[in-house]
Amino acid sequence: MGRTPIHSLFKAEIRGECVFMVAHGKLVTVMKTGSETQTHTLASDGPVRTIAISADASHVAIAADARTLSVFDTHSWAQHAQILLPKRPTAVAFHGSDLVVADKFGDVHRLSVGGEKIKLLLGHCSFVTAMILDLDLGHVITSDRDEKIRISSFPDTFQIEGFCLGHTGFISAICKVPNRPREIVSGGGDGLLLFWNVSTVSETQRIVLAELAPELKTEPGKHPHSIIAIKACTISDSIAILFEGIPFVYILRVEKASNQYSLHTKLSLPFLSALDIEFDHNGDLVVALGPGSAFLVACAPLKKEGNEIQFGEISLDSGIATRINSMATSKESEPINYSAYLEVLRKRTEEEVREKRGNLKRKGDDEETFGTEMKGDGKKGRGGGGKKSIAGQ
Repeated sequence: MGRTPIHSLFKAEIRGECVFMVAHGKLVTVMKTGSETQTHTLASDGPVRTIAISADASHVAIAADARTLSVFDTHSWAQHAQILLPKRPTAVAFHGSDLVVADKFGDVHRLSVGGEKIKLLLGHCSFVTAMILDLDLGHVITSDRDEKIRISSFPDTFQIEGFCLGHTGFISAICKVPNRPREIVSGGGDGLLLFWNVSTVSETQRIVLAELAPELKTEPGKHPHSIIAIKACTISDSIAILFEGIPFVYILRVEKASNQYSLHTKLSLPFLSALDIEFDHNGDLVVALGPGSAFLVACAPLKKEGNEIQFGEISLDSGIATRINSMATSKESEPINYSAYLEVLRKRTEEEVREKRGNLKRKGDDEETFGTEMKGDGKKGRGGGGKKSIAGQ
């Protein structure tokens, strides 16, 4: 068996040093971007789902599909704590010394790093697919399998600011828009890329993805191509989009005349399957290549000429890709299977939707029963209405 592919990329700054983390199966390798040597390998109990770092960069949290949350001290890189979660996590973030964790059951909990205290913050009627904890705006933003983005006050999450309603299929990724602190962008399995102002809970731009490039068009009756990842870069003011089974990464930038995002360039991948994308600290785009590739990652260097910004071709031996491709990875551990994950998100029939809207119970993923529909939904439409509250949460 070959090397386990890298399936998740994460960058951070730890005490003034730029750090890049790569997840391969149950392991996370941490490397300082300014160092020529590999640094530390952190282990979890199952395939790594997501990574978070505390605001003071003293701790790193690794959420795994084995329902565990492992916390490491970044000074010694020793494991500080391991917490068994009630359900499989989908997103994690730090709030001071506490952790905020979203899961496939549709719940978001706040818990201490040691796991001694746990508090339910909010719940969705289906599992949460992504989360943004925005402490500057005082919001926690969560997306779910059932087309909704919920904007809640934080830490008073019983106060709902509104729902961003505009998607017609599952949402797989949400991301803050670079250099626009009040905006996010979302995408998933409906062929739409939607931009939102979270303060006004309103849609600011809508892009039909099939209109970006001919390879994104699908035949009538077939599912649109699903988005795996959306990542933003403040250095180049760019947004990158990765699709399942499409051999390109699409870079969007703002047109000055319209102040709207449009396709800037599409970068050809050296291998059809890719699992994640991330911008490093130089603004270079790093792509995690999928199973079957002899290499782990590829990199498209950012090029600046005056006021012009361009990305070079994706290559296997530029930027940080050279170091990552030379590192050793586990041979036994399996990566996250994103194709299976997206297929689970697609499995919603019209009958299920009707049952959901009628507040009927149904079975969810992993044979977990999702909670009942939340009270206080915003009005159906592109925006989610005004502030609502949920009693008893």
